[in-house]
Formats: sequence, C-alpha cells, structure tokens
Amino acid sequence: MGRRVRWLITILPLVLLLTLGAAAQPVVSPEVAADGRVTFRLRAPLARTVEVRCESLPRLACAAAGGGLWAAQSPPLAPDIYLYSFFVDGVELPDPANPRLEIKWGSLGSQLELRGDGRLPWFATNVPAGRLHQHHYYSAMAGETREFQVYTPPGYSVDGPRRYPVLHLLHGYTEDAGTWIQVGRAGVILDNLIAQGRARRMVLVMPSGYGVREVLRTGFKRARQGPLWEENIRQFRRQFLAEILPQVIAEYHVGTNRSDQAIAGISMGATEALSIGLNTPDQFGWVLALSPGGLNLDFAVNYIGYRPPGPRIWLSCGGEDALLGENQQLHQWLTAHRVAHEWASPSGGHNYRLWRRQFAELLPLLFVEPVSPQSPSDP
Repeated sequence: MGRRVRWLITILPLVLLLTLGAAAQPVVSPEVAADGRVTFRLRAPLARTVEVRCESLPRLACAAAGGGLWAAQSPPLAPDIYLYSFFVDGVELPDPANPRLEIKWGSLGSQLELRGDGRLPWFATNVPAGRLHQHHYYSAMAGETREFQVYTPPGYSVDGPRRYPVLHLLHGYTEDAGTWIQVGRAGVILDNLIAQGRARRMVLVMPSGYGVREVLRTGFKRARQGPLWEENIRQFRRQFLAEILPQVIAEYHVGTNRSDQAIAGISMGATEALSIGLNTPDQFGWVLALSPGGLNLDFAVNYIGYRPPGPRIWLSCGGEDALLGENQQLHQWLTAHRVAHEWASPSGGHNYRLWRRQFAELLPLLFVEPVSPQSPSDP
C-alpha cells in the first residue's frame, strides 16, 4: 500500500469529523486584516488540541471559540504567499475553508495570500496571460505513465521563422509537475515580467522529476543513505534527455541550440539540473540551481575536463537553509576546479518564499547575452 493511500485512509475519517455541521455556518478562514494580521479558523468539535503552522511564524496555538470552532491570530505579516497547515491532535490538515492548496506526495497544505498593493510579481494582474498545456506519456524507461506541463507565453505562434527559447523547470522532492505553477506561480511571474518588458517570451517545461519512483516511498533520509538517490538522479537525466526533451522539440516551436535552452530547479530539481547541465554542456546555455538537495559531486566530474566555454551556472542557497553547508562546499569545490559560476546566499530558507523571488530576479537574465557557440536569437 502506497504512502498516499495510507495517508488518505488515516486522514479521511478526521476530515469527515471536521466538516460535520459546516453547512450550518460557513467558516471564514483565513481572514486578513488591514494591518496584515491573519485569523485562522477551523471547525473541529471533537478535537483536543489545534495549532497552526505557517511559514515565517512560530507555532500558533488555537483557542476554542465556541460552537466547535478553533481560532488563532498571527502578528502582522508582510505581503507574500505563505504555506500553512492545521495540526489537529497532531495530524496535519489543510484549511477546509481555503480552496488554494499545496499538494505534495503524502500531505496537503494551504496557501495564504497577502497581496498588499499587488505589485509583487507572483500576484496575477490585468496583463496578457500565457497558456498551460498538460501532457501524459508512457515512459518506456520508467515503465509507467509520466506527466509534464508546458507554459506557452502570450502571443505564442507556430507560424514564421520565430522560435522560442525554453526554460526547463524542475521541482523539489515530494512535489510534482504542477507545483511550479500552483505554488511557485512561475506562469504568473513570467506573464508580469513579459508585460513589463523585463523578460523574453519563452516556453516553460515542467516535468515530473522522479527517475525512480521508489525514492518517494523510501523517504528522503533513507534514500540518501544508500545508492537509491544517485540512481534517481541518473535515471531522471536519462529520461529527460531521451524522452521529455525530444517531445518538447517535436511539439513546440522552440529553438534547439544551447543559446535557446536553459535548465533550472529547486532542491532535488536543482541537483537534477546540475546533473543534466554539467553532463551535457553543449545542450544548455544556462544552468540555475536554487538550494540543491542531496548533492553528490560525482555528477560534476565529467564536466571538469570540458574545454569550450560552458553554460552560465548560478548556484544559490538561503542563509537560513539547513542545506547551506553542503551548498557552500559545492561552491568551494567548483571554485577549486575553476568551474565558472555565480554564487549567492540571500536571506531565506528552503521554501518558495525565497525561490519565487529568485525566479523573478533571474528570468530577466536568461536568453539575453549570446552563449558560445552563437546562434540566431529571436527578438
């Protein structure tokens, strides 16, 4: 029995109990005040303890508010998107009154939006929007059906000589092909930057990033202790290059030269982006690795002897991220082997609050300067 099935069997009875009586009096949650304070509410008449765990906040203990309701109020929060969950007698639950979910393998959470003046690039505005395309295909290498999603920018057309550059965007551990859209807001960010003239019109490709599905069932810590993690990274590299990339090139009006191809990822996806980009340096002009997790320097050994100008490499990790130490070691290792790269350690943790900001900062830098070998670039 899979982790997701076991989790649903555990959680469904509690969800049913929590929703009893909800139709009589709808619950308003989360409720955002003008000063940025947020009130979280949950109907849980049979609960003994309820707390809220929200990014950037200590745990908030909820107090009984009558009628089976529990409530807690946060201090003022800055405009942003925050992930949060209720914990009812120790069991994690999303907010039943909030339709914006964070979906992961084995868990569900909720998203809290504080728009403020709405100027943050990950909030939708009245600008032309790109389109999202969902693909399912049978992976002969994995022996199962796989998924990838593709964002095409406003005005995308297959007519004429114009070909679009492509950014392949990889998710983190326990996430899936839709996480960069649902939580990372990649499409919204690119829509806004294109409308402002700050980013090229490009195609985003977001595949399911598991080379070996067993890595999910095993868990991150156990997988990292054996060969399974490295096998997962190697197998995804093979699947991406042999199955996903050819489909994208065949079905979309995109450039195939390295000056039109970039690859990026966060956490597990950042390690996969490095593994792919540094083992096929003639394929990609840009490699962006944000907070790589589960690093193994073996993936970079083949790149050391590469002589032509390689891809532009960005490596970063938040100053409050538990993975900062191993990422600093990678930065030092690349420096010692004279691998040109840019390193940053901005304030932030291992979360999309940092990655959304970095994504918005890095997008304007892609597909601007030509990379060697040079090729025609689209306006």
